[in-house]
Amino acid sequence: GIARVIPANDDALKSVVMIVLSITAAVEKGLKLAKAKEAK
Repeated sequence: GIARVIPANDDALKSVVMIVLSITAAVEKGLKLAKAKEAK
């Protein structure tokens, strides 16, 4: 199925911002998990 709908056409800037924010959130989550695993 579709996990995320990405706006297109005249909303190109919104699409880029949405993608960058999703990537940023994933990186932050990964860093938190890595730090938690390292602390064990």
